Amino acid sequence: MAGCSNVHKRGKRWTLAEAQDFVGRFAAKGEAIQMKREALQQRKEALEERVQQRRAQKALKAARNLERRQQGMEERLQQRHTQRALKDARKLERRQQRLQQRWQRVAGHAQQALQQEQKLIASSRQQAAAAAAAASRAKVREEVKARRVAEHSRRKLRSWTSMKNLTFEEQQAAAEKAAAASAASRNTGT
Repeated sequence: MAGCSNVHKRGKRWTLAEAQDFVGRFAAKGEAIQMKREALQQRKEALEERVQQRRAQKALKAARNLERRQQGMEERLQQRHTQRALKDARKLERRQQRLQQRWQRVAGHAQQALQQEQKLIASSRQQAAAAAAAASRAKVREEVKARRVAEHSRRKLRSWTSMKNLTFEEQQAAAEKAAAASAASRNTGT
């Protein structure tokens, strides 16, 4: 018993092969766990990459949708602006046509007024010419009448001077003849 100093009973001692086998199994388990961890890490990274790709695709899709929406809105706005511009252009054209029609009516009225004024001027000129001609004719008639009266008075004077040498009966006959001639000249003058 001199060689056995320990009170407790010792366990079985491993041999080198057993120890190596245990260490090998432990190392294999560790490697397996490490491989599992690496596989899990790779799977996690792959999943994260997929998630990131999906997020990126969703973001791209959303950006494309937003861009399409903005383009659609811009196109609609452009169409509205174009339609409004066309409407304004049509309104302006109609307004110009109305103004042109009014101007043509005003010009037509002015032309009619001018023609009427020219007609009035022409008729007043004709009336003035007719009045001048009538005045001229009246003047000529008056002159002719005055000449006749003067001629008649000269004849009377001559007949009176000649009648002084006549008898009473001859003077009376000459006076009747002169009165008849005067009445005849008055009838032909009027």
